[in-house]
Amino acid sequence: METNQKFVIDTNVLLVAISSKSKYHWIFQKLIHQKFAISITTDILSEYEEIISKKYSMQR
Repeated sequence: METNQKFVIDTNVLLVAISSKSKYHWIFQKLIHQKFAISITTDILSEYEEIISKKYSMQR
């Protein structure tokens, strides 16, 4: 079903949804497969980058 709805995804929601073990991973999958549109600003994108980089650059 195609809709004209757009969403803003909170950084914390995105961070939790990235993990394939998360019950919210479906959000990330739908985002990757372009099943819905998100509204995003440069500031939001910068925040995503900052938070995700911190989270995943420390893990090895």
